[in-house]
Amino acid sequence: MITNFLALWEPIKSTILNSKSKAMNQGVMLTDRELEYLRHCQEVLSIFVYGTTKLQAEKYPTLYYLIPIIYNIYAKLDILRAKLQVSNLYS
Repeated sequence: MITNFLALWEPIKSTILNSKSKAMNQGVMLTDRELEYLRHCQEVLSIFVYGTTKLQAEKYPTLYYLIPIIYNIYAKLDILRAKLQVSNLYS
């Protein structure tokens, strides 16, 4: 959902800016900081897509996928934490 919204942000923004409705011009426009926050949320959530999809299978066993997938999620989150310069709460 966030991916679709961000992909359509420019047309949405144009519609808001070109609208003559008072309701559309009052507090609907997102700031650059809010858009950046959504992009960061998208990055974090996208890390979990593969693992959750792979582990929800019904036709084949998934237990042996668990440890490698969790390790990959942890590694990707650690890389993203360093990229976004977020402090580690547990160190």
